[in-house]
Amino acid sequence: MTAAFPLLLFGTAFLLQITLFRVFLPHAPDTMLLATVYCGVKYMKIRGYQIGIIAGLVQDIFSTGLLGINLLSKGLIGFHIGWLRENHLLNPNSPPAWAAMIFLGTLFNEFAIRIYFAGIFGAQFTSSEIIYAAMTQALLNIILGLPLFYLLDRLQARLKQKPGYGNL
Repeated sequence: MTAAFPLLLFGTAFLLQITLFRVFLPHAPDTMLLATVYCGVKYMKIRGYQIGIIAGLVQDIFSTGLLGINLLSKGLIGFHIGWLRENHLLNPNSPPAWAAMIFLGTLFNEFAIRIYFAGIFGAQFTSSEIIYAAMTQALLNIILGLPLFYLLDRLQARLKQKPGYGNL
């Protein structure tokens, strides 16, 4: 089973994130983080790392920040979640495990970005500001991620039963 199908779905969601969500909402779910978490959970550490690197690079290219931080954080998130799955510390079909991985991945991503900006630009952040931003982002990611993961699993299960789609 390849990660091309989920990557295509999350790529479409990313286009919505950088267009519609940015125009109408002050905060948006991080669809590239969701793609990284999903692929880490489903395809283990190497594929999670590869998808995380690709997702982070795409996000770096199309976002207004500096190049590299999303590539690094998403790659590390994908690798570590895949490592947990590979060592049987994570059930890949469990929604509570999905929520926990989305939450932890979001926290890591937020802290990595804050540390990056504090180190490079000398930005000052209060602990309450960091916690508020991380919790808000985690909640948005979980609200979008859980139904999306479930629907993606169901869709892939249905497509695998059709002739010619068994490698999806």
